[in-house]
Order: sequence, then C-alpha cells, then structure tokens
Amino acid sequence: MKYILRLEGVAYLIAGAVSYFTLFDGWVIFAILFFFPDLSIIFYLINNKVGAWCYNIAHHVLTVILLLGLGYWLDQDIWTMLALVQLTHIGFDRILGYGLKYPTHFKETHLDKF
Repeated sequence: MKYILRLEGVAYLIAGAVSYFTLFDGWVIFAILFFFPDLSIIFYLINNKVGAWCYNIAHHVLTVILLLGLGYWLDQDIWTMLALVQLTHIGFDRILGYGLKYPTHFKETHLDKF
C-alpha cells in the first residue's frame, strides 16, 4: 500500500508541474512558492493538535481543489497558480514519505500505518 500511495505522489507531482508550466511561466515564482505549505509547521508551536490540523489543511488535495475552484470562480490566475504549486508540493512530500499528520506526534503520519 505504501508504494501505491507514493505512486499517487508521483502523479500529483507530474500533474501539478506539467499543468503549472503549461499555464504559467517562471521557475522563480514556482520555486519561491514550492515550500510555502511547509510554513504551516509553525502552528506546532501552539500544540500538536492545532499544528496537525493546520499542516493537514496545507497538505490536503481538497485544499487544492478549493483553490482551483476559487481561481475559476473569481477568474484570477493567482489562485490557480497557488493550487498547482501546492499540488506539486504535496506530490513531492508523498514521494518522500511525508503524509498527513496525526495530532499525537509530528512524525506520526497516515503513510506510517501502511
């Protein structure tokens, strides 16, 4: 199961990167935004539960879908750009074995259970 989930990460990474570079130009903006979802780690300073919740929102595909919908609805490319970079980042994390966090401990993820 672990390998299937990592393959899913490969699909996210490829889909996000290909879509981004088909629609937008600029490696610089992509590179700057790529690790933005990881800033959600700062919420672990409050406690594990809040940290896991914020981290999971920043690393969940539903958030990507909502951002894509927002970009379409508002007809603003910035939301689409953010969603595609976030999707690529999520794929990268999944390939490396980083998953959604449980509120018990930072290193305990949904990928550890498989």
